[in-house]
Amino acid sequence: MFIQPETFIEFCYETFLQRAADIEGKRYYLEQIKLGRSFQEVIQSFLQSSEFQQHQQNSQNNQNNNSNNLKHSFTFGNLGIDFYCSSR
Repeated sequence: MFIQPETFIEFCYETFLQRAADIEGKRYYLEQIKLGRSFQEVIQSFLQSSEFQQHQQNSQNNQNNNSNNLKHSFTFGNLGIDFYCSSR
């Protein structure tokens, strides 16, 4: 299955940052992909962003979750991805 980079970037914004992609951010990631950055590296960039980390902290505070790691799963096309985010 082939995924268009633009669709993938929009998906990442919605999934990880829970918002639509801004024009500058979308351009940045499209350029990174054109330069050879893999989708996995783009996902890692989203997961390491301060905006995503803030969402994680807010989510944990709202849920009063006592776990040290928060597990997330998502499916994109035929890809199933699980990832963990430290709450420390």
